[in-house]
Amino acid sequence: MFRSVLPLALVAVSHIVRAEPVVAPTCEQSVERPVSFVSPSSRDKVTVAIGSGPCYSARLEITLTSEQGKVLYAYSAPFKHHIAEQWDSLDLPRSASEFVLYTAEHGIVGGLDIPNPLPRGRATESNPFELQIPIAEFKRLIKAGQPVFRHATYYEGGRYVMFDFKSKKAIVAIVWGY
Repeated sequence: MFRSVLPLALVAVSHIVRAEPVVAPTCEQSVERPVSFVSPSSRDKVTVAIGSGPCYSARLEITLTSEQGKVLYAYSAPFKHHIAEQWDSLDLPRSASEFVLYTAEHGIVGGLDIPNPLPRGRATESNPFELQIPIAEFKRLIKAGQPVFRHATYYEGGRYVMFDFKSKKAIVAIVWGY
């Protein structure tokens, strides 16, 4: 019996070896938009870019830059972690385009879109938003009218980033995801 199965197995393997490689879709693109991040009247910019190569291995880069060209915030991670689609889906380029445009155009959120975060270690399924800075600092920034930039860090989570005038740095104020 082994002798009769072996030729069939060799034929199957030879077909696999000669098969055309699977061409994975590419998601490479970049979008730049004006935003007010340092203050409500600043003319900063956000750049959301997905690098070269197949979607499943391309890197996502999100950068907030001041009016003067100084990088205020930079985020980099594998793009595929940010959407819930199969690595070989033909819809990946469309989903990538939607993700990039949405992040660039809707990243700055208004006061009504800022969640009520819980202290560190207290996030729940019903409230997955966790404060990363002291509550007094968060309240001070909100009261001052600091713009807030929101972006995904994976397909079920993300960050809310604010600029702190005291430290002159962008800070991750809230993370979400459970």
